[in-house]
Amino acid sequence: MTTSKPTIIFIGGYGRSGSTMLDRVLGEIPGTTSLGEVRHIWQRAFRENQWVSDSTPFRECPFWIEVVKDAFGGFDNLDLDKVDQLRARTDRLRAIPKLRKLTSQPEAFQAAVSEFGDILHKLYSSIMKVSGSELLIDSSKHPCYAHLLLATGKFDLKILHIVRDPRATAYSWQRKRKRPELHWKDEDMPRFNATTSSLHWCAANALMETFNKDIPADYHRMRYEDLVADPRKSISDAWTAFNLPRPNLEWISDQNEVFLKNAFTVAGNPFRFKKGKIAIAPDDEWKTKMKSTTKLLVATASFPYLLKYSYL
Repeated sequence: MTTSKPTIIFIGGYGRSGSTMLDRVLGEIPGTTSLGEVRHIWQRAFRENQWVSDSTPFRECPFWIEVVKDAFGGFDNLDLDKVDQLRARTDRLRAIPKLRKLTSQPEAFQAAVSEFGDILHKLYSSIMKVSGSELLIDSSKHPCYAHLLLATGKFDLKILHIVRDPRATAYSWQRKRKRPELHWKDEDMPRFNATTSSLHWCAANALMETFNKDIPADYHRMRYEDLVADPRKSISDAWTAFNLPRPNLEWISDQNEVFLKNAFTVAGNPFRFKKGKIAIAPDDEWKTKMKSTTKLLVATASFPYLLKYSYL
C-alpha cells in the first residue's frame, strides 16, 4: 500500500446543495473515483451494511471487499469500537478549534488525531490503489471531518465548497424522500423546517469559509446555480483553482447531459443510485411552490450570506 498523501477533493457545504450530484459527475472524469460521504462509512457501511450505489450491500461489494482487505486485512481485523471512540473525540463540531491549532492541544488529543489519521490514510490509500485513481471525490460535506483530514497532515486536501440558495435547500429539506440504501426496511430521509434549515445553512457555510483562511490555495467555492447552468465551466474553474491539469469534459454534452456509469458510493442523497443518461438541470420548484412567507423567513435568517453569495 502506498505511503504517499492521497489527493482528496472534498465537497463541503450544507445538505441538499447538489453535493451528491456533483460527486457523481466529478467521478466520471478520467482518473477520479466518486466515493460518496466517506465520513459515514463506519456506521452506515461497516456496521449497518447499507447498499452502496450499485445496489449491493457494502460487505458484499467486490470493490469494497478488496479495499478493506488491502487496508485492514479484512473486515474482521478492523476494531470498529476503537474507530467509534476516535471519531467521538475528533470528528465533531466542538473539536474544530482544536483541530485548527492541533500543535497546541493536549498530547492525548493529538495522539487520537494521529491514530485516527492512520486508519483514514489506510482506507483512502487502498481506495486509490484498488480504483487506480489519482483523485478521490469525497462529498462528506461536514466541515469538522474536513478539518480532521487536514489536521492529520496525511492528505493533499482540496476543498470544493458548494453553496446553493438557502430558500432552495430549505424547500428540499421539507420534501419526503425514501432512503433506498436501507434495503431491509422502509424509511424516509430526515426533514427539517425552514427555520432549522436556515440556521444550519448559515453555520455550515460559515465553517466551510474557514478553509479560505487556512488553505486559500486549496479552497474553491462553487455555486450550485452556476454548476447546473454551465457544468463544464464550473468544473474547469475548480480544477484551475486547485492547480490541477485541465480535465477532459467532452463527455458533458452541449445540452448538459452526462452518462453516469456504475459507482460504489457509500452514503449520500438517493441521486447517487442514478445511472445512464442524466440531464444536469436546475431544480427550481421552490420558486413557485414555496410560500412567500417562508421565502421571507429564510432570506431574513440567512441575509448576510445571501448577500455574500449573490442570492438577492
